[in-house]
Amino acid sequence: MLLEQVKEKVLHYIDAQFPILYLNTFEEAKADEIIKKSAYGREILEWNASRGFVDFRTKLPLLEGTDQLEDTLSFLNNNGELRGKILVIKDVHHFIDNPYVISRLKDISLRIHNGLETIIFLVSPVLKIPVELEKYTTIIEMDYMGEKEIKSLIKQFIEVNELPDISDSLLEEFTTAFKGLTEYEIINILSLAYSKDGNLNRKDLYICSLKS
Repeated sequence: MLLEQVKEKVLHYIDAQFPILYLNTFEEAKADEIIKKSAYGREILEWNASRGFVDFRTKLPLLEGTDQLEDTLSFLNNNGELRGKILVIKDVHHFIDNPYVISRLKDISLRIHNGLETIIFLVSPVLKIPVELEKYTTIIEMDYMGEKEIKSLIKQFIEVNELPDISDSLLEEFTTAFKGLTEYEIINILSLAYSKDGNLNRKDLYICSLKS
């Protein structure tokens, strides 16, 4: 799904007050881009396993004693800190089975249904949703790239690595071979092909067939 399409879908869900949007992706940077484009000036808060409760943009700590996700959720919910803001929780699959986390996310979701102006983004490469949160959670799959995105990524790789331009026909062949792959996978394949002979050519399509 193209980034613009994902952004439009996210905005629709936010307007409809869907409480939890689950971005199921390996590509955290792309998820961050979607979230930033959907924020429209709202403050974005983040909790991640390595740093705890941080500012989404700077990754600087916001509050001591919030290393545990359930403590952060309790603080935000009990002190009215979520109103008008966005909360992003990274790698949530490691913590989503915690009954305290489930309880707090459910409570916030109910408050969103009752008019609390906020949204929760769960970002994780592993899709894991407890039964108690299923009806509050909307899954957004966003890893597969469209043809225009694939071509742009290939051209960017060529430019960054100062490689000779490839023909339009070869670009089309690479694009076809890369359909259904994530940006991470495509970059890995291009890097492997480049490391073999310092160039991209038709022989490298064999590598694409092995990896796709």
